[in-house]
Parts: sequence; C-alpha cells; structure tokens
Amino acid sequence: MRQLRTAMLKRGFVPLVLWALFLAGLLVQAGAPRLHIEHNAFAIPESLTSNGTIRPADIVARERWMQTLSAVLTLTGALGLAICCRVRRQHELREVRVQTSSAQ
Repeated sequence: MRQLRTAMLKRGFVPLVLWALFLAGLLVQAGAPRLHIEHNAFAIPESLTSNGTIRPADIVARERWMQTLSAVLTLTGALGLAICCRVRRQHELREVRVQTSSAQ
C-alpha cells in the first residue's frame, strides 16, 4: 500500500487532483455574485433581480454557499499540495541519505 502511494506521488496524479481542487475553488470565487453593502444594507445587482421577484434571503444564502464552497475547495487544494510537497521532499531526503551512507 505504501509503495502504491509513493508511486502515485511520483507520477503526479495526486498533485494534479489537488491543483484541480485549488483552481476549482478560485473559479467558484470568480464566478460568485458580488453583494456590496451600502448604508448597512445589501445592494443587490439588477442582474440578480431580472426575473421580477426579489428574495434577498435566497440571494444572500446563495452567496454564502458559494463563498463557503470556494473556501473549502481552495483550502483543501492548498493544504493538500503543501502536504504532498513535504512528503515528496522527505522521501527525496531519505533517498539521498541512503545513497550517501552506502557510498561511504
């Protein structure tokens, strides 16, 4: 099992998935509607009220959901990449230590 995990890290499958998660989080953030606050109230853009009915609670809930989704995806990707990089570097250091000890 450990050898399979190391082989997947070397091939780059896991980092590729983590980069995809990170970028998906950034794309969700870029595509989220922006609610601005003016005079202690939400200023709802006309594009969100074009169908005639205005339900501020639904609009705010959607905004919060998209912000939460973006944060979860971005943080998962970033932390996963950091852990993956650390594991890879530790593995490389072990290989160097083995090679130097066997050369002596």
